[in-house]
Amino acid sequence: MNKDYLNIYANFLIASSKYAHSTDLQKITEDRYSKDKIYRFLSSGEFCEKNFWLTIKPILKSIQNNNACISVDDTIIEKPHTKENDVVSYCYDHTKSKCVKGVNLLSVTYKTSEASLPINYRVIRKNKISTDHDTNKTKKKSALTKNQHFRNMLKTIKGNKIKYRYVLADSWFSSNENFKYIHNDLDKCFVFAVRSNRLFKFTGEDDSQYRKLSSFDFLPETAYAIEFKGVSFPLYLSKQVFKNEDGKEAVLHLVTNDEYLSYDNMVKIGLTP
Repeated sequence: MNKDYLNIYANFLIASSKYAHSTDLQKITEDRYSKDKIYRFLSSGEFCEKNFWLTIKPILKSIQNNNACISVDDTIIEKPHTKENDVVSYCYDHTKSKCVKGVNLLSVTYKTSEASLPINYRVIRKNKISTDHDTNKTKKKSALTKNQHFRNMLKTIKGNKIKYRYVLADSWFSSNENFKYIHNDLDKCFVFAVRSNRLFKFTGEDDSQYRKLSSFDFLPETAYAIEFKGVSFPLYLSKQVFKNEDGKEAVLHLVTNDEYLSYDNMVKIGLTP
């Protein structure tokens, strides 16, 4: 891989305050990096998980520690004018509550108190055709779900022997299967946002007491020992009340499997940008 082109193009993207075009880079560098050269570089086929890991590995080794967090993010890079294909497809954007056309990217970021570094990613490719048996309509879908990609990325991180303590993610990834994989298979801690329709009971209650999180008025700034239906180990829940940009009050439920994590630290970790 041409590291000179990689560094200049990466810095160009980071510095751009709007949509970045290779023609802009050509102008800035006075034709040293022409758009044709950038196109050839981007089309070289060298951008893969293995080469990405080899590029960031030396940086990661200099910053990693046992108390770090890894944060999983689900991003859609909108491409409204690009022809639909396996990579550019319609995806549900939960921030807009509708489907948009674009590239769906899952990424994992390594976070310490002093640094933040992307360490893994998956481009969601919808390369399978499925048929709705009721309507007989066809649609494109990915061979793996986002949660399967999520666990595969964590498996790769384990294989690369990366040091960390917490896995952070939003409610999209807060499935029982993910909880169990992190707790049992990886022996790590997690802090996840969860939806208010999750069924829970307080530790010590019998199974007839399961109810939705939304049915109980949790006190803010308080940690509760609870159990989720289908999860055999105890969890600890805290309620965070805050105001959205529009001034409306909102509630965020955070859960962790770390019994020693205080409310303040749970919120600090769970809301880490």
